[in-house]
Formats: sequence, structure tokens, C-alpha cells
Amino acid sequence: MIVEAAILLKTMALIATLILVIVGVAFGQLRIGKAALIAHDMQPQAQSAIARTTIISMGISETACILALTGIIMVLFKQPVVGVQEVFANIAYSSIVFALGISGLCVGFCSCLPAQTALYSVARQPFFANKIINVMLITMSIIQTPVIFGFVITLLISLQASTLASVNEAYKLCAAAWCVGIGSIGPLVGQGLFAQSACFVVGLNRKNYTQILTFALLSQTLIETPIIIALLVSILVFSAPAVTTAKLIALIAAAVCQSICNFMPGIASGRTSATACRQLGGANNTASVTGVSLLAQGLLDTFAIYGLLVSILLIYGS
Repeated sequence: MIVEAAILLKTMALIATLILVIVGVAFGQLRIGKAALIAHDMQPQAQSAIARTTIISMGISETACILALTGIIMVLFKQPVVGVQEVFANIAYSSIVFALGISGLCVGFCSCLPAQTALYSVARQPFFANKIINVMLITMSIIQTPVIFGFVITLLISLQASTLASVNEAYKLCAAAWCVGIGSIGPLVGQGLFAQSACFVVGLNRKNYTQILTFALLSQTLIETPIIIALLVSILVFSAPAVTTAKLIALIAAAVCQSICNFMPGIASGRTSATACRQLGGANNTASVTGVSLLAQGLLDTFAIYGLLVSILLIYGS
């Protein structure tokens, strides 16, 4: 009975993972398609540039579905184990709904923000379409990293699930997946907001393209920092021994701690950089705007670093 329940848990988790990712990506592509039609009405002469922007953005947004499907197939065709280890393995496999499902859902929602704004910018500045597409391509590609990290954790789980010796070790893998999935939500929202602003401004003031592109790379890196920290904590949780219940509770607490600490700093960093980016559209002293924004973002990222320090103490101090 327990084995059947564990198999059902894994099956439902795999189905939920696929549904979440499809919902996120389909919603994003719906918004992109709608924006393409509106952009075409705004500037019919820019049909070629609008079509190219649409195809590129939809192709990038498809990344989450491809990785999620690959992870699910990898789990389904994994050589099964027998006995009580099958229960532990299926519990561990069910955690990919956090690593891939939640991150894929959020990536799908957030990827459409720069894409649809880029389409409107191309309609306004069709002769500057290549530069607008460059900014969109860079920002959308960086937005895909959480689902790539989720795939990495899924791969690690699939490699270790068949060797689990206790239910505590299975729950430990679930905590690692939780950290990288939930911990990416806030930064993803921030990246989407900033990328949307960058694609809007580069179509508004093409003279500041170089400054906007440089600022986009720096800002996206800073917004990405909490996601990288979440991956680091996830790997630390993954590799830590979880023999006792007390140790397992500490590992779960570390994953939850980092997830919570990433949420608001990610959103705040994205809103800060989005506001600064809009000012770059008309500012003469771009260096001053860039410097203030990057300083503010660096200070905001310290909250995620504090979470990392507490998580390390929980992982290795208990």
C-alpha cells in the first residue's frame, strides 16, 4: 500500500510539473502573439522585423517546456528499484514539481514581459529592430536560468534517488528542490520587470543603446545573484548528510530561509533597476543614474547573502 501511494505521488508530481510549465509558457506565448498582432497594426511596414522578434522570443520561451519534458522523461525511464527504496526514490522524484514546475511556471510568465514590450518598440523604431532584439535576446536568455538550475537539481536527484537509504534522505532532496524553485520566484519577477523596462527604453531613445545594454547586463547579473545563492544553498542541502530527524529539520529550515530571503530583494532590485533604466532614456548623466542604481541593488542583495549565512549555519552548525 505504501509503495503504491509513493508511485501515485510521483506520478501526480510529474503531471503537475508538466501542467505548471505548460500553463506558464502558453500564457507567455499568448501575450507575445497578442503583442505581435498589435505591433503589426501599429506599423504594418515592419512586418518582417515583428515576425523575426516574435519567432525569436517564442523560441526562447520554449526553453522551459523542453527542459521540463526532458526531466520528466529522464525520471520516467530511470531504472526502477524494488522494496522500501522504491518508496524513498518516488518521494524524491516528486520534488521536481518544485525544481522544474514552479520555476518553469514563473519563467513562462516573466519571459513575455520583455518580448511584448520589444514588439511594441520594434513597431515604433523598425529601423532599429536589430538593437531592440539584442536587448530582448539577452534579457530573456538570462530569465531562463532558474529553470536551467531546476533541471540541474532534477538531474542530481535522478542520479541519487535509487541509492537512498532512509526517508530522511528523500525529504532532504525535496528541501533542495524547494530552495531552487521557490527561491527563484522573487528574482524572476524582478528580472521580468527590468527586462520590460529595458526593451521599452531602447525603443524610446536609441542614442543611449550602448549605455542601456551595458546597464542591462550589470543589472540582470545583480538581480540574478539571489537565484545563484539559492542554487548554492540547494547544492549544500543536497550534499549534506541527513541521518537524524533534527538534522533534516535544520536542512529544511535552511531551504525555507533562503527561499524567503530571496523573495523581496529580487523584486525590489528589479523595480529599482527598471526605474533607473527608464531614466536612462532621457538622462544626460547616465553614469550617475547607473552608479546609484547598482549601489542600491548591491545593498538589496545583502539580504539574500544574510539568508545564505544563516542557511550555512543551519546546514553545518546543527
